[in-house]
Amino acid sequence: MSDKSKKGPGKGKGGSAAEEDQRAPVDIIAVHQKTVSRDLMNAVKAGDAVAVRDAIHNRADANVQDEDGMTALHYAAAYNARPCLRVLLKIGKLNYLIRDKKGRYASELAFEYGKDYAVGRLLAKKEAEQAESEGIGIWPKEE
Repeated sequence: MSDKSKKGPGKGKGGSAAEEDQRAPVDIIAVHQKTVSRDLMNAVKAGDAVAVRDAIHNRADANVQDEDGMTALHYAAAYNARPCLRVLLKIGKLNYLIRDKKGRYASELAFEYGKDYAVGRLLAKKEAEQAESEGIGIWPKEE
């Protein structure tokens, strides 16, 4: 075997060992976070509450948005995945005021797609409470 056929740092098309070391470092934590957050959303879509719990224990961020701006909470509401929703609500770190790219809250998806009016009302209440606690005037005050 000649030296030209060997691959690895400093050999072949890869360049010298010094050039190999110039590559941007891989942020292992960010890659892990992205993977477990994707796993969380897939588990919610599948209605698998055990996998949702496992993803949360693996430090998945339930507030991460996908390419459509949807979070795990949005999917749980839209897919009418109550067992998954229960797990998400227990973590206590949800941002209820995240809107998807179409400007919809999770509560709106519960009403529109999940056809679960109890969940829609619960999420709307959580959204209103969070908005009030943050001093955001997005909800009309009752008089």
